Amino acid sequence: MIDTEILFSTFEMAPARRGTSVPISKQLLRQTSFDMQNFVVNAIGEALAQKMNLEGIIELLSIITSGNGNLLALGTNGAVPTYENIVALETLVDGYNHKRGTPKYLTNTKVKGKLKTTQIFTGTSGVPVWGSDNTLNGYKAVASNIVPSTLVKGSANNASAIVFGNFSDFIVGQWGGTEYIYNPYSKAKEGQVEITANAYWKTKATRVKSFAGIKDALTA
Repeated sequence: MIDTEILFSTFEMAPARRGTSVPISKQLLRQTSFDMQNFVVNAIGEALAQKMNLEGIIELLSIITSGNGNLLALGTNGAVPTYENIVALETLVDGYNHKRGTPKYLTNTKVKGKLKTTQIFTGTSGVPVWGSDNTLNGYKAVASNIVPSTLVKGSANNASAIVFGNFSDFIVGQWGGTEYIYNPYSKAKEGQVEITANAYWKTKATRVKSFAGIKDALTA
């Protein structure tokens, strides 16, 4: 029996700090009927989560390029996406044998609204491209306004992104949980306390061709 060599590539992930400090008035803490400190901590957690999602989307859009063969261009100045374009994204990923697990579509609410009023096949049943069960071409579709709608293509500066891919091939590396530091001293003369949050993470696609995308989808 002859052994077959299977090669794996490697990459490095170094932690990047993300943090913020929020002052809270002691007067507010005395006046409020609910735990304001915990309210602020929860708000910071949501902001950090949104920041992580934003960086993940930026990373995804950076790997979707003509050079990687996973970019579907709609037109010189962009174009309104069609059902055929949505299917073409799936075909791109499938062509690299990376359509495993439970792939999903990701875009913003402008594209969602446009595709909810666009027929799959014009002049037939009137079935919309974006299904009532939040699916595109049978796959789960997620709409988030973190996905940009101000991309530039030719003369257009209002283009949106659409991504299809196997998101199990996208890694978010975290170094510990979020650290919260309560500081009652530095702003004591101002009658404030300060909460500082520190988090460390890095995002990375392990297989760039597990994702395909459009960066010039027009919705108006």
